[in-house]
Amino acid sequence: MPVQVFNSPSRFPFIFARKPLGVVLAPLLFLITMVIFSSPAFAANISVSPTRVLFNKEKQAGALYVTNKRKDRDIQVQVELYKWSQNEDGSPKYEETDEIIAFPKIFKLDPKEKRVVRIGFKGEASKKEKTFRIFLRELPIAYKGETAIRFMLRIGVPIFIDPIGKKVDDAMKIEKLNVEGENLIVTISNGGNAHFAVSTIKIAGEGKDGSEVFSKKVNGWYVLNGASRPFPIRISYDECSKSKILKVEADLKGAKRTAQLDMKNIVCVKAEEKAKLQPE
Repeated sequence: MPVQVFNSPSRFPFIFARKPLGVVLAPLLFLITMVIFSSPAFAANISVSPTRVLFNKEKQAGALYVTNKRKDRDIQVQVELYKWSQNEDGSPKYEETDEIIAFPKIFKLDPKEKRVVRIGFKGEASKKEKTFRIFLRELPIAYKGETAIRFMLRIGVPIFIDPIGKKVDDAMKIEKLNVEGENLIVTISNGGNAHFAVSTIKIAGEGKDGSEVFSKKVNGWYVLNGASRPFPIRISYDECSKSKILKVEADLKGAKRTAQLDMKNIVCVKAEEKAKLQPE
């Protein structure tokens, strides 16, 4: 379903008190965050649509549609709201925020029931895109006669606030290539003022005779504005040692960025050798 739109933030039918900001680093203990690009997103007993939200000066409110997929039991859901940025190592950093509001914050879903969660942006846009995440977490419920341990999962839906002025969301650069153990680390930076999502990263090893030794492709992920993100791609000892050059191609909406790494001075490590190097 499409995002439902309200006319302006002043007409939100819900108001929340401000909360103090506190830094929350991911991953959180005992929680498994699912970030899925397809629509709708699924986590355990819950499905959510849409899987990302885009706001701008004309559209500052919308809705998420949350469904209980189970036929035999009700579930409890809690909504959590965070400002989203990325650390230097590319890992997500979350801070509590009052710029995004949602209603209801806690609710019950009967079997197969669908519920609307209304969301809105009440902050101020800036020259750089603002990024947030809304998490929908299934709360534990004790059912009569149930003794098994059930893991509660949650879905993270990104929220993007368009920047003021021209939006630059294609400033992708392969910043650095290096081999660490059994991984090629492809570091991609974003020099624009809005996020992009790397579609795929392809690597190929070229042997001494110019032939292709191996090739593989992995999926990318979000790189937020002004941030860099390392993407580790596993390469075996044979793939590493037989390659004279490693060629890398990152794809962003059909636009390619390429780079290569000369393997002349790279030390390739076997798995058993790596284990010996680890401190006891």
